[in-house]
Parts: sequence; structure tokens; C-alpha cells
Amino acid sequence: MMWNRAELKMRGNMAFKKNYVSAVVVALLMGIFGTVSGESSARRVSENSDIYSGNLFNVGMITGLLAGIATVVILIVLVAKVFVGNLLKMGGYRFFILNQTAQPGIGTLLDGFRSGHYVNIVLTMFLRDLFTTLWSM
Repeated sequence: MMWNRAELKMRGNMAFKKNYVSAVVVALLMGIFGTVSGESSARRVSENSDIYSGNLFNVGMITGLLAGIATVVILIVLVAKVFVGNLLKMGGYRFFILNQTAQPGIGTLLDGFRSGHYVNIVLTMFLRDLFTTLWSM
């Protein structure tokens, strides 16, 4: 069976409209957890470290402190992305796939945590992100 653009668009609109509120909430949560990254915060810290240039502060010490804080924040964000964000993203994908034929609830977003395959999902998503990053270099 061949698909055409109009048929796919019509089916997508119907699936979205029948479960509108849940779809919007899941998309919003996926957007929040999918776009969290530590790179922008590290860039801001390095730009603002030149503010303390008087005799009152040791610029090297302040820069080192801010760099250490930025490193810790970046590591926390990366760990949260690996252990929580990727599972929520996978649950969001599952929600939208099931939304084509059924009417799943927002709880489908948490299926990665409830499935009993937490370690396998985390490992697979981590390796996918790692290989994508390495391939992009």
C-alpha cells in the first residue's frame, strides 16, 4: 500500500485531536527534558568570569571556582539525561506511536521505568547517544 502526504497528514491530525490534552502535555515534557544541556551554562560562566577584576577578588580563584561549579552542573545534567531524560524520551515516543491506534494516557511517558528493563533501556540509549556524538565529530 502506498502512502501519500494528504493521507498521512489526515491520520496524524485525527490521532492528535482525539487525545489533544495528553499529546500536548507529553510533547511539552519531552521538550523540557529533551533540550536540557549543560553547554550553554558553561559558556555563560566563562563569559561572566571577567566581571571580578578588582583587587578585592583573586580572579584566578574565582574563575577556578566557577569552572568547578559549571563542571559539576554539567555532570549532574548529563547523568540526569542518561538515567531519566532518555527514558522519558523513549516513553514519549511510545506514547505517540500508541496514539495512532489507541488512546494512551500520560502515564505512558513513564513506561521505561515500569517495564522491568530499566538497565537495558539506559544502556541502549546511552550507547546510541555516544555513537551519534562520536559519529558527528
